[in-house]
Amino acid sequence: MGLDQNIAALQAVLNAGNILSETGYSYHEYIERNGLDKADDELALFRSADNLNPNIYLDLFLKQRDSIGHNELPLFKTGELIDGHLPERLTLVERNAVIIKKAISLAHSKRMSPYQTMLELMDWIYDEYMFSAPSFHFLSVYFSSWKISKMLKSHGHKDLRNAIWDISFIQLLLKYCREDNDSVWLFSSFDKAIHSIVDLTFIRREEDESMYMYRLENSYASMWGKKNGYGKKLLSKFIKISENGDDPKRKMNVFNGDANYELSLRTRVQKEYEEAIS
Repeated sequence: MGLDQNIAALQAVLNAGNILSETGYSYHEYIERNGLDKADDELALFRSADNLNPNIYLDLFLKQRDSIGHNELPLFKTGELIDGHLPERLTLVERNAVIIKKAISLAHSKRMSPYQTMLELMDWIYDEYMFSAPSFHFLSVYFSSWKISKMLKSHGHKDLRNAIWDISFIQLLLKYCREDNDSVWLFSSFDKAIHSIVDLTFIRREEDESMYMYRLENSYASMWGKKNGYGKKLLSKFIKISENGDDPKRKMNVFNGDANYELSLRTRVQKEYEEAIS
C-alpha cells in the first residue's frame, strides 16, 4: 500500500465520521514562505478536501480511480485568511507563534538578559498584542533557572513550531476548562516541559485562587531568584494584563481586533525574528 493510499484510507474514515481537520501551525509557515494570497487559496482547497464525499477517498484507496474531478469538490470560497476570520484553534496558534517569535527576536537582537527580555516582552504584549498565559509561563521557565533540557532545542523554525504547538494545545485545554466547569479533563503527556507549564497555568483541584497565587509566587521566586525580586516583578506584569485586558489604550482594543492590524503586526514580528536568527 503506497503513501497516497494510506492517506486516502485515513481520510475516508475521517470524512465518513464527520471528523474535520485543522491546518494548525502549517498555515502560518505557508504564509511566510509563499505569501498570504497563495496560502488563502490553498486553505480553501484544504477545506474542500476535508469535506469531500468519503466514498471518493474509498475509491482512491481501492484503486478504482486515480484522480478527483473539480466538479466533485465541494466549493469553499477563498478569503478566510485574507479577511482575518480564522477558526479559533488557528487564532490560538497564531497568538502563541507571534509571542514566542517576539521573545526570541528580543533576546537575540538587543542582547538582553533573560529577565530584561521577559520584562520588555510583557510591556510589548500589554501595549500592542494579546496575552497568552501558557506562553508567559513557558517563556518564564525557558529563560529562568528552571529551564528544562530539550524544552526548545534551537530558535529555528522546526523547534519553534514544536514548542508553539505544545503551548497552543495547553491554551486550548485552558479554554475548554473555563467554558465547562462541570467536566473533568484528563491531561496525559510524558513531556516534562508541558507538565511544568500546565502546573503553572492551572489551579489545582485542592486550591482556591489565593492558594494558587501563593504557589505561583513561590515558583517564580524559585525560578528567578528569591532575593532579587525578579519573579515578583514578572508576576505583577502578569496580573496587570489579567486585570486590565480591556484598557482602551491598548492597541488591540484601539483597533478592536482589526485583521489588518494583526496581520501587519505578525508580519513585522516575523521579519524581526528572521533577522534575529540569521
